[in-house]
Amino acid sequence: MILDKIMQLYYEKNECETIKNNPQFYLFDNDLICELCKLLHKRRKVTNGWDENAITTLLLDLLLEKLEKLNIVENINIYKQNGNLEKYFGDIAFVLTFKQDNGIFFHGVSFMEAKRDYSEKNYCFYKFKKGQLDRIVSYTTSSFYLFYSHTHFLPVINSFFLKNLIETLNIKENQLHMNDLDRFYTTLPTQIDRFLRGFDLDFSKNSVVIAEGKNLEVGKPRYIFHIEVTREGLNPEPTPPLDNNPNPPFKPNCDYELIKIKEKEYEEDNNYHNNFNMEL
Repeated sequence: MILDKIMQLYYEKNECETIKNNPQFYLFDNDLICELCKLLHKRRKVTNGWDENAITTLLLDLLLEKLEKLNIVENINIYKQNGNLEKYFGDIAFVLTFKQDNGIFFHGVSFMEAKRDYSEKNYCFYKFKKGQLDRIVSYTTSSFYLFYSHTHFLPVINSFFLKNLIETLNIKENQLHMNDLDRFYTTLPTQIDRFLRGFDLDFSKNSVVIAEGKNLEVGKPRYIFHIEVTREGLNPEPTPPLDNNPNPPFKPNCDYELIKIKEKEYEEDNNYHNNFNMEL
């Protein structure tokens, strides 16, 4: 048992050192990359821990803690949908509110669907569904899949690209594997960095309504990760008056609850235990 834990710590450190030296993580410090590595390793080892909902909740809370230290981030809130989840629109709605120098703001949105791999299914993303992918891409210009993988560091792939990829390669929905996505993905920290810079977002009013959970025909995202961003120079000419802002404040539907859950609290609430196995 002691040897297993030593090897685990060595593997975590080695992976962290490799990943954090990648120049693509512009706004993220090395501590965040290592904390994300640590979180994934722990989820693999904790009994019943390799679960989309558990990983997503802890991951978002860790991102909140780290991102709110950036000087461009004014405020961050995480909301969780407590209502009917039979028709939810992806797992996470990332909402960026960009505040301009004159007080005018606008919203950009992107949606992410999280899928985990299954060790007993040859590490395939066994519950990936083409029908859900088709529905998501039909309602927004910005959506991604976030894969919780035993072999890759938080890979993220554009939904439109993924749809064409699986159709071209004729991949069965329960056979999607990281081998199929090799070289075609980025990572979660890199993608969030792009969101903070205003890239890859859907700025349509319809997407904002979906992100707020107010388009009941489409469904609601399980989580909302709302970031308010301020940057010098975001001041259009001519400057419109403050009472003429075309964008109302972002306000989630009433069945969303503001949350901030630490890993220790989550594990205690769900009676998780540190029972180690050799699954990597």
